[in-house]
Parts: sequence; structure tokens; C-alpha cells
Amino acid sequence: MNLKEVFRTAKKLASDGEYKEARKYLKFMRDSGNPKAIEAADKLESTFPKPKRKWRRRIIRVVLFLVVSYCACTLLVLAFAPRVDPPETQTAEAVVREQTRDVESTEFVSRRQTETAAPSATSTSTATSTPTATITATPGPTDTPTQTFTPMPTSTPRGYVRREDYADEDWPFTVDEATIDCVQVSSVIVRTDRGVFALNGTAQNSFEPFDLIWRDDPSGLAPKVNIGDFIQMGLELC
Repeated sequence: MNLKEVFRTAKKLASDGEYKEARKYLKFMRDSGNPKAIEAADKLESTFPKPKRKWRRRIIRVVLFLVVSYCACTLLVLAFAPRVDPPETQTAEAVVREQTRDVESTEFVSRRQTETAAPSATSTSTATSTPTATITATPGPTDTPTQTFTPMPTSTPRGYVRREDYADEDWPFTVDEATIDCVQVSSVIVRTDRGVFALNGTAQNSFEPFDLIWRDDPSGLAPKVNIGDFIQMGLELC
């Protein structure tokens, strides 16, 4: 096939709209090295419409897709993200909670001091007014009287419990003594020398968690010692 036939074929393909195939024939003419053939190929190809640049549309579509995806993800995060209070609000709540704990601890210490001082004052006043012991003379072989002392009963504060008054498997605290109390209508708490702790769910938001002093079950039948009886004791004080 000579260059004239190649040119005619390329021209016919161009007239039929087959520009891609026509360019292959024109490339053959340029590769021949004939200056006239190269000029004719350039002249014919200049009449071809410029190819559409599809890559621009693709880039635009990709960019639009990314923008829409980002907006959708942002809306989902804002819709389902948990609400976080501003730092100022959190700080204020922490201060109020700390003040409440300080007040409770102060009241507990004052109450213990009052309860400790009360029996001493009672025994002092009783000693000056009423005898605190009964002396019974029992004649023996040497006629020496035997003295029998009857101790005065001591009072304990409401909710006061001690380890020695319970069986080992029933004592749920890691301290030896505590005071069960009820505050804020139905919040059952336990006061110890290590602080004030929440004993039921109502008191959990205002006091230290009970897990800090909750004793492991020595029998191994349960993770911790049951505290149901002590919660009931506190509810009866409400």
C-alpha cells in the first residue's frame, strides 16, 4: 500500500468519524519520512476535532464524591457522638462534689468525737451520783469479802458496727469498724476512718466507690462478701 492509498484511507475514515483509526494511518505516513506525506498528514489531522478530555470530568467526580463523603461522616459523628460538658462545667461539678465530701467527712469526725466524749461524761457524772459497782460480801473460810463488779452498760451510735460482732464470712469491710448511715433521702453510705463510701447505687454519684473497702469472700464461694444486710440496715435509718 503506497502513501496515496494510505492518505485516501485515512481521509475516508475521518469522513466517517473514525478519527482514532485515521490517526493510525497518518502516523504511518509520518513514519515514512516523506516531507510531503508528513505535511499532508498534519494538514488532514488539523481538521479533526480535538479529543474530549474525560480525565477532567473524572477528577471532578472524585472530588465531589470525597466532599460528600466527608460531610456525611461529619454529620454521623455529630449525631452519635456522646455529649461532653465544657471544662468549666466539669470543674464546677468536681468542686461541688469535693465540698460535699469534705462536709460529710467533717460531720463524721464531729459525730465520732461527740459519741466518744458522751460515754466519758456519763460515767463521770454517774460516779459522782450513783455507785457504778455492786459489792457483795460472801463469807469464806477466812471471812474475806468477795467483790463482784457490775459494769455500766455503754451505748453505741446508730449504725455502728464492728468486725468482732460478726462472723468472719459475714463481715464485708476491710476495716475493723464502720458506721452505716443514710443521707439525701435514700443514699446509704458507710463512714470509716479511711473516708465515706457509697453502699448502694443511689449514693454512687456523690461518694467514693465501695469497692475500695469491699472485702473478698474468704470462703471463695463468691467474689465479695454480701452487703445486703448492711444496705437494709442503712435504709432503715432513712
